[in-house]
Amino acid sequence: MVAEALHRACYAGAVEPLVFDDAVGGGRREIDHLVQAARPQFIGAGDVVVNVTGGTTLMGLAAEELATAARDLACPVHRFGLIDRRPPFEQESEPYRAGEPFWLDTAENDDAGVLD
Repeated sequence: MVAEALHRACYAGAVEPLVFDDAVGGGRREIDHLVQAARPQFIGAGDVVVNVTGGTTLMGLAAEELATAARDLACPVHRFGLIDRRPPFEQESEPYRAGEPFWLDTAENDDAGVLD
């Protein structure tokens, strides 16, 4: 599904997948594993953009922990959620639609949701 989502988003940049063994009940062990796997990507990174939309509870908690780890390495972090105003049945039948970004950390919301 990652390859399809990247294709639909017309994204051709580098990707380093982080994969849960148990995205529902993996707990702290899973989150710590993902943070350790991501740390090398954060070192020397410019902006780190973290999508906190959707997924399981553990995925949301992991996204927040990843943002914290990036901040701890002095990376600028920008968390966002995506708003999809379509009815749920439309979202399920056509999931690959751009949502409206809602930026959580800075004033990007005042700039029509665009990260410079």
